[in-house]
Amino acid sequence: MLAMLCRSEDPRATIAAILASWKHLPVKELAARLSESLVLSQLRNRGTIVEEEVKATPVDLDITENQLCIMGERGGVAKTLIKMLDHRFGPLSGAFQKRIKSADQPALDRWVDRMDEGFPLDSIFAD
Repeated sequence: MLAMLCRSEDPRATIAAILASWKHLPVKELAARLSESLVLSQLRNRGTIVEEEVKATPVDLDITENQLCIMGERGGVAKTLIKMLDHRFGPLSGAFQKRIKSADQPALDRWVDRMDEGFPLDSIFAD
């Protein structure tokens, strides 16, 4: 997998060869390696090439299940919730911000719903 980071005259051919060498792997392990390669490829700006080659690989892979994608989505929701709460209630305390930033997705979804329904600040976080 680290070969994706090496210099190559033809990065696409290198990536395709790496992916082809994994075809014998069980589907679950293959999917994990493909997901990891998508992340690793970003270090050399080869994400697009890897995405295209992964799409050509006969395995269903939901990139949204990748841990970095999940963390990014959760971080975006947390940032938006903080901004909305700041706008509605004034600057949030560090404790509220920390709680939001460390929350899991179900808690964030619940708090967004409560915010949208007009709950007071303390009630939004009452669990």
